Amino acid sequence: MNKKKSIFITGAAGGMGSSTARLFKKNGWFVGCYDINESSLDELKSELGNEDIVYEQLDVTKKSQFEECLSNFSKNTNDTLDILFNNVSISPSTLLCLLICELIQSLSNLPVNNNSKVFSSKLKCMLDKELLKSGI
Repeated sequence: MNKKKSIFITGAAGGMGSSTARLFKKNGWFVGCYDINESSLDELKSELGNEDIVYEQLDVTKKSQFEECLSNFSKNTNDTLDILFNNVSISPSTLLCLLICELIQSLSNLPVNNNSKVFSSKLKCMLDKELLKSGI
């Protein structure tokens, strides 16, 4: 078990996420790197190695996948998490669409299908336009 301070980073494969991973690893932390882009995670792994660091593909919009990654991370950190750095760029309207689709799915007990995705995309576009108008 690892007794170092730990950080769980979403969107870790590039930009601010990979810079954060480098900084915390350099400063002796245990680092969890999570991103949807597996090839970029592999590049980061080539750079930072395997000591006191884990890499896992993660789509943060999939709750079960997020829970699995967090569970795997916890196994390496003695069930501790000092910092959760959510660096994934999901707009508020995307989150709202995901919640609405989840609600619709739970109310209807039907699997999400292509119609739901089309609905979600149209709703997201409508919300994005409204957010831009309001200045948010």
